Amino acid sequence: MHLKAKEAAIDARPDLTDDEKKAAKDAAKDAADKAKEAIDAAPTDVAVDAAKETGTGDIAKVNPVAKEVAKKAVADELAKKEAAIDARPDLTDEEKAAAKKEAKDKAKAATDAINDQPSIAETPEKAAEAQKAVDAAKKTGVDEVAAVNPEAAKKPAAKKAIDDALKAKEAAIDARPDLTDAEKKAAKDAAKDAADKAKAAVDAAPTDAAVDAAKETGTGDIAKVNPVAKEAAKKAVADELAKKEAAIDARPDLTKEEKKTQLRKKLKIKLRKQQMQSTINQLMQRHQKKSSRSSSSSRCS
Repeated sequence: MHLKAKEAAIDARPDLTDDEKKAAKDAAKDAADKAKEAIDAAPTDVAVDAAKETGTGDIAKVNPVAKEVAKKAVADELAKKEAAIDARPDLTDEEKAAAKKEAKDKAKAATDAINDQPSIAETPEKAAEAQKAVDAAKKTGVDEVAAVNPEAAKKPAAKKAIDDALKAKEAAIDARPDLTDAEKKAAKDAAKDAADKAKAAVDAAPTDAAVDAAKETGTGDIAKVNPVAKEAAKKAVADELAKKEAAIDARPDLTKEEKKTQLRKKLKIKLRKQQMQSTINQLMQRHQKKSSRSSSSSRCS
């Protein structure tokens, strides 16, 4: 094959990049130049014919293999996969890094397999065989990179721990016979608010350490919800006062002066009621502070 025919055949290859076409045409031209130098130096007709045959034969051996398009396809798939991984809010930075490394390793294996094939083969048959291996490596690389789909583990586990703590707290609250329905609802609402805030913090956490911190804060805040039964105590005081007032009013044997005396006693009873309510409130505050300190000490240890 002469040089012009080879260059035309190379230029007609749509699967070759411009750089690959240039490299192949340069190789063909080098073969042609060497052949022409040999012809110029040949002393006999036989030597000229031999140089010509060697030259056309060497030009014919330039059969480029399209490798760059295959490598670009793998690289493009890797870039796409990395962007998709980075866009995953359910993954921590550590999980993203592990997934991207997996994708890069698969892309590198495919690219290495492509590079192992020759850029130029001596015969069209060998070029076709090499091209087949390149195309297979490209397909394997693209498919394996695309298949990298990391499963989020850190954040779901943290949110489950928070949900478990919330369920346990709600069960403990519901099991309290000394609490009214309203007190139970208020306590469970407070626990749920703590859980919701913690899970939102988990979702926003970028690293494993930040997820752990948000989980610990959430479970700790849920543990701090320890309701004190106030309404039952206040109702008992009020019921006793009402009973005492009714008993006094039902006494026909009391004079007005005696009823006044009893009225003063009722006022003292009301004062005692107020004092008892104040004591209940103080006990509740002390209990909550003690629970808070206990929860903080447990987390520190």
